[in-house]
Amino acid sequence: GHRRYLNDHYERKDGEAIWPMGSLLEAICFFNRAEELLNRGSQSLSEEYRRRGDMSLDKMIWLSERFGFVPELLREENGTYVSNENHLLWNDALMLLACAKSLEISKMHRNTN
Repeated sequence: GHRRYLNDHYERKDGEAIWPMGSLLEAICFFNRAEELLNRGSQSLSEEYRRRGDMSLDKMIWLSERFGFVPELLREENGTYVSNENHLLWNDALMLLACAKSLEISKMHRNTN
């Protein structure tokens, strides 16, 4: 995950909160860059950005399977992640967008081979 802002305390517990949505936004940016590079003819560099996007997306798929939804915030407690239990629509919307972009750029790569 990423930070929402420096020293984000999330319910005033020790340590900073983890903002999983940062990984989704990162994945979307990687997929957009992969598409741009592929359109410019740079297939190998595009594939690297697609791979990075999928790695970021995989983290979120793991979290959504673990919690049953895409959590808004996490904190580490006793060596495990604890969600703040906020199931927000915009988290789901970004997850759908990232998954769709992953499928789209993967299909584009298959069509250029």
